[in-house]
Amino acid sequence: MPSSPPPRQEVQISSTAASDTRNSEDLIIYCCVCYLPASSAGSDRAINSARGKSNGYPTFWLASCGHIVCSSHVFPNGVPLEAASKTYTCPYCKNDGISLAGVGAGEVPVDLRDYFRPESELLEDVAGAIKFRTNNLIRIAKHYKKLSETLTTKVEDQRRVLLKVKDELIRGKELKGSVLIRQALHN
Repeated sequence: MPSSPPPRQEVQISSTAASDTRNSEDLIIYCCVCYLPASSAGSDRAINSARGKSNGYPTFWLASCGHIVCSSHVFPNGVPLEAASKTYTCPYCKNDGISLAGVGAGEVPVDLRDYFRPESELLEDVAGAIKFRTNNLIRIAKHYKKLSETLTTKVEDQRRVLLKVKDELIRGKELKGSVLIRQALHN
């Protein structure tokens, strides 16, 4: 076991990676200490069996510090029954008090599944959410546009009515003035 973590390397995936025969999970689920990929032995049981452990527990563990490590680095003597309920030291970054969740071979806790889903599925979900939000925004924008048009029509109607009332008041004032002049002339 190395005394300090090896330098992190970014994985560059080229357009030819799609034709690569490696399991795409190998880029996500591998041990940060020994770089053993999840698919290297075909299944967790095969890896455990090859290491002399057949207790049925996951071979890979996601630490709360974000590192994935294989059981041989966390549990060299086999996985204890209460493995997921205790705290440990990450064999990669040496952080104390980390919790572990078993991952690999389809055994990912529900609240962590999005971290292990293919990007295409995640993008479909994001696209679906964006479409949902966009459709709702368009719907409410149409509603407010129609409401605005209705209110604009009402305001224009009220403006015409008020102009007629204004004209009638001016005409009434003129009539009142002419009536007062006629009354003054007749008296």
